[in-house]
Amino acid sequence: DNSQQREAILEGAFTPKDNLLVSGTPENAMKAMEGEQPEQEKPMPDVPPPNFINACKAVMLNFGNLAYDDDRGDLASRIKQIASEAEVVATRIYGQG
Repeated sequence: DNSQQREAILEGAFTPKDNLLVSGTPENAMKAMEGEQPEQEKPMPDVPPPNFINACKAVMLNFGNLAYDDDRGDLASRIKQIASEAEVVATRIYGQG
């Protein structure tokens, strides 16, 4: 539950990764037969940052009023903190959007 660990997890999830396999489309098969390089999709992250932020908003909308008895605060404040950290990580990876 510390900020540095969450940022490391978010960075791993948000960082675009190259696909190891090329999609098996007929176009790519023809290119391979002709000795050309098949088209590769651009690297994508495991979790696109906008999708993560939208998921945070959905949880806030549906469950934001839940309270906890521990010292970490209510669910809404915890989600806002995580979303804020996610925004910092996404900006570090992709720049200002």
